[in-house]
Amino acid sequence: MSALPPERKLSRFLGLFSFVLGVAQLAVPERVNKLIGVEDKPKNRLIQRAAGVQELSAAQGIFAFSPPTPVLWSRVAGDIAHVGMLVRALDNKRSDRTKLGATIGAVVGIAALDSFVSIRYQKAWPKEPSQGESLPTRSDPYDFEAKVPGNPAITILASESEIRPRLQELEIASYGDIEFRPAPGDRGTEVVVKTRKKTEKVKADLRRAKQLVEVGEVVRSDGAPEGSEVKRQLFQRSAQPLDEKELAKLGGGS
Repeated sequence: MSALPPERKLSRFLGLFSFVLGVAQLAVPERVNKLIGVEDKPKNRLIQRAAGVQELSAAQGIFAFSPPTPVLWSRVAGDIAHVGMLVRALDNKRSDRTKLGATIGAVVGIAALDSFVSIRYQKAWPKEPSQGESLPTRSDPYDFEAKVPGNPAITILASESEIRPRLQELEIASYGDIEFRPAPGDRGTEVVVKTRKKTEKVKADLRRAKQLVEVGEVVRSDGAPEGSEVKRQLFQRSAQPLDEKELAKLGGGS
């Protein structure tokens, strides 16, 4: 598998962190209260469980959306709210101020990481995708499909050496000569296929290559996993990763 962009690696870490924390807050809120230094009472246990639901929702959103930009920004807002509640808890004489201080510092650190990843995603993908694909903005046509007259092209947020193995897996070279160019604005690599074959098929395979490089898997609706053929649209379902047989058929298996 090719290397993932740093913001994607960090977002997955944050998603896993939210999942583990959310489970703990729902299952053993009294232990979490003791760990962070707040008084263990019914009200605080209820707050922990509410925060646990929030963390689990964030984890689900991070792994479900590509890119998860709005979910990450919501985490930043949640971090700020949590810091406010912890600071107020310092006034409680039954609170452990040492543990609370350490907890506040940890939450501030997570908030900084959430903000960093959110900003990185916002710069790379200003608009949210549909079914796992990042969309272009009008001001920058190179965000998704590069505009090369007469030839299918796409911009992938990775280096040429990271892209080549995926192109080989999908046998895209069979369509024609492949040209690699640095994408404008340091946005990755522009891949151009010089071909006279059906451009829609070539474009579909280029999109699969983009997803395999940037996401690590092909995520799209079963409505047209092999392209835009009408017969495939008779069995539509919500977007989800393809199973092993579908991936193998498309040449995207590991």
